[in-house]
Amino acid sequence: SWATGGTGTNEIAVNEFTALNYAALYTCVTLIAGTIAGLPCKVFRKRSDGGQDEVGDHPASDLLAREFSGNTSSMTGRQTEVGHLLTWGNQYTQILRSRGGDLLELYPIGPDVVRPETNKQGDLQYKVYDREGGDLTTLPRDEVLHTPSFSFDAMVGLSTVKIAKTLIRQGIGQD
Repeated sequence: SWATGGTGTNEIAVNEFTALNYAALYTCVTLIAGTIAGLPCKVFRKRSDGGQDEVGDHPASDLLAREFSGNTSSMTGRQTEVGHLLTWGNQYTQILRSRGGDLLELYPIGPDVVRPETNKQGDLQYKVYDREGGDLTTLPRDEVLHTPSFSFDAMVGLSTVKIAKTLIRQGIGQD
């Protein structure tokens, strides 16, 4: 019951997946995510005087403006990131680089399969689980773009859905 958001009774199970069945929540998330994803996303370089300059030829510029990868447009990737942030309280995007360190692709990762933690040296890393086989991959901090929402530990954002579970359950029951 805990994993599904249920209470062990006949109440409607509410989690980050089922909550999107609540029309009001779905509408809000898609409207906000679509609006933010449609905004220009530019790369800037800081100057020594504290100012900044746009860097149009930066490798990240194309990924952020056109496509995250061959399978994901920039708009879809950013919409997914914002949607994850609004519902799960965290967005994770894997950064793929060439052997030479050049930026190649960005892949949004479902927050349900990622767990940030620190290793014995105190370095932040991300444990990523495969939904199918349960395989585990550990990604170092520099290979993951992570944006947490409000948090008590500054590492994992709080899930909006879990916080508002009772209200969402009532809304789903009325739909």
